[in-house]
Amino acid sequence: ENISGRFGEWNVEFDHFQGTSADMLRYAVLAWWKHIGSTKASGITKLMFSEAQNFPEIAQFYQQEVILPGRALIRRILQRGMERGEFRQMDLEYGTYIVLAPMMFLMLWNNSMGPCSLPDEVFTPEQYIRTQIDNILHGLCVRPAAGATPPPSQNP
Repeated sequence: ENISGRFGEWNVEFDHFQGTSADMLRYAVLAWWKHIGSTKASGITKLMFSEAQNFPEIAQFYQQEVILPGRALIRRILQRGMERGEFRQMDLEYGTYIVLAPMMFLMLWNNSMGPCSLPDEVFTPEQYIRTQIDNILHGLCVRPAAGATPPPSQNP
């Protein structure tokens, strides 16, 4: 209930969301962090990853109640962005994983290596989220200025 109960309210919020699709994506990931990722409920994901093969019925339940609704919500945001011309066209099935993978990493990190980090290691979940959203929205490659000729590809 701590996780799956949120999807209905987020869908209602998105029915009335007034910002850009990029704003919607930022909001979704930060709201997820605030209400799920930063809570003890995020440990369920680590447990599911480590024990899914031992308890396939529970893993299937988790997929139905958490994974599929989460993917549908992210897909909805990406679809909205594509329909509005804010996001480039993409394969939505795999596009959802581009958004979900950093979130999954963050939950796994916080429930495993994070508490055991070295004293001089600085890892702030909120900065990680901002960096990941920036990379998702803008990619890693430098975009040529309008009218500029792109550099030749290094691939043969």
